[in-house]
Amino acid sequence: MPRAPARILNELLAAFRKAGWVIQGSRPGPNAPNTKLVLNQDGISYAVHIKHGSEGRSDRLIPLWAQAYLEAMQAAAEHQVPLAIVVTRQVPEETAAAILRFASEYGPDAAAGVADATGFRAFRGPQLERLNAPGTEPAHLEPKQTRSGNLFTDLNQWMLKVLLAPQIPDDLLQAPRGKYRTATDLAGAADVSIMSASRLLRILRREGHLDEARDGYRLVRRRELLSAWEAASRTPVKEGAYRLVLPGDPVARLQCWFDDRVACLALYAAADALGLGHVSGVPTHAYLLPEATAEREIRPPIRPAEPGEPVDVLLRQPPFVESLRRGAVVRKGVWATDVIQTWLDVGTDPSRGREQARQIWDTALAPLVADS
Repeated sequence: MPRAPARILNELLAAFRKAGWVIQGSRPGPNAPNTKLVLNQDGISYAVHIKHGSEGRSDRLIPLWAQAYLEAMQAAAEHQVPLAIVVTRQVPEETAAAILRFASEYGPDAAAGVADATGFRAFRGPQLERLNAPGTEPAHLEPKQTRSGNLFTDLNQWMLKVLLAPQIPDDLLQAPRGKYRTATDLAGAADVSIMSASRLLRILRREGHLDEARDGYRLVRRRELLSAWEAASRTPVKEGAYRLVLPGDPVARLQCWFDDRVACLALYAAADALGLGHVSGVPTHAYLLPEATAEREIRPPIRPAEPGEPVDVLLRQPPFVESLRRGAVVRKGVWATDVIQTWLDVGTDPSRGREQARQIWDTALAPLVADS
C-alpha cells in the first residue's frame, strides 16, 4: 500500500534531524499538502516550504516547486535562505534532475529539494547534499544490480576516474582535476546529474572506499577498488576482424575516424600511444563509437577479414561509452583510451593481456595505491 503524504514528510523530517538540523514548525497533518518549517544548523537557516504532488511528472512538479519557492521567498527572514521542496510517491531521476536544473536557473538564490516515498532525496544547497539518497527500487521494477555491480555503471566509472585524476598525469587521462566537498561539486566537475554523483558517493561510503576529509573527497582502499573494477570489466565485448584494403599502417588508415572522434585506439595499440606499450605483433585494436555508422561519408580503407585471413584491425563496440569517451586522450593526433581504461581492457585479453597489464600497473598505476 502506498505511503500517505504525511508519512513521506515525516520520513523527510527524520532525515533532517538525523543530519543534525534543528526543526521549527508544525508537524504535518493527515493530508499535509503544504508544510512550512525553519531549519537551523551551524549558522545556516532555511525558510522551508514543502508541497506534495500527486504525480511524479516534471510538468506537474516543476510548477509546484516554483510555487513553493515563491512562498518560501516571501516567508524568509533577512538572515534566512528560501528552501523549496516537492515530495511525491515516486519521482524518476530525470524528473528530479529537471527540477534542480529549473531551480538553479530560476531560483539561484534559493535551495531546492525533491523527495519521494522510496526514500529518494535530491537536494541543492549548503549543508543539504548529505541528505541525498538514491532510494529503493519498487518491487515491479527490474531488481538492482549486485553490490559490486552498482559501483561500476558507465557514469560511475567516469566519476571514479575524475576522483582518481589528481594522481594521474593529464597526458594519460583526460579529466578535471580538483577537490570536491559535496555531490554538487563532483557533479559539476564530471558533468553529470547531482543524483548520479550522490548515488556514487553513497555506494563508496557503503563499501568503505570514501574518505570525506575537510579538504575534499578522497578514495581509500584503492587497491581493492581497482581489483573489483577489473573483475567487473571481465564481460564479453563484441568485436569484428578487418583487413586493410591496401598495405600500410593500420593507425594511419584509421586516421579519418580519429579526427572525427568516432574511434579510439584500445588495448595494446592504446598502450603504445600512451608510451606504455610492452607487446608487439598483435592486430591494432580500436573502439568504434556509436556515431561511426555505416552512413558516414568518410570511412577508412578497411574491409571485413575472410575466415583464415590475417587480421590487421579489430574493431570493438564499447560497453561503457561515456567513461571511455570522456577519459580518452589525444596523443600525436590519435585518440586513445585513457590509462585506466587501457589497463582494464588488456587485463581481459587472454593472449598477452596480463603481461601488458602488469607493465601499465608497475609504470603508471602503482602510485595510486601507494598511500591508500
